[in-house]
Amino acid sequence: IFHTARHSLLTLHGLDQLVHADTMLFILGLTFFVAVIAQTRLLETVSFMVLDQTGGRLVPTVAALTAIVAAASGVLDGVSMIGLMIRTLVILLFLAKAQDEHVVYAVMVSTVVTTVCGMWLAYGEPPNLIMKSNLHPHLNNAFFLRYCLPAALGSYLIVFWNMKKRLAGRTVNLRQLDILDRHTADVSGRHNDMGPS
Repeated sequence: IFHTARHSLLTLHGLDQLVHADTMLFILGLTFFVAVIAQTRLLETVSFMVLDQTGGRLVPTVAALTAIVAAASGVLDGVSMIGLMIRTLVILLFLAKAQDEHVVYAVMVSTVVTTVCGMWLAYGEPPNLIMKSNLHPHLNNAFFLRYCLPAALGSYLIVFWNMKKRLAGRTVNLRQLDILDRHTADVSGRHNDMGPS
């Protein structure tokens, strides 16, 4: 027992086997990468571009937003994408003057989109990544694409169907938006760069 404990706690190879350091560092790196994306307000900028293209209609805008996040969550770690998704979706719902219950529902939807819909690849969820690292080479990306991708697509369709029923007919009146609302991503980014006054 002493020999095993000494190997696991006092050697790099033992620590790697004990806590899967390579997997943890990979997840940490993805978290930092998503944090950088969040600071650029890229998702908000894309959402407002789609909103302009759809004439302010909320359903196609949310559909595009959730599709982008679901696809990105499979590569960039869904857990890290939750906050980014919630912030962008809540901004859109407030601009559309949606009811409070719809905003609460959107928070739950964001969790499903970033986790369940993001399980289509090994990197989307920490359990997937841990399974892949432990069972390599028997478990590879093809396994997740074959068995998890259909479930992720099915989950996305269910989410979209329910969101469509709740948000049908809701629009953002683009003519009534002032310049700060239209460029909320740029204004938020500038404010964060300047810091508190």
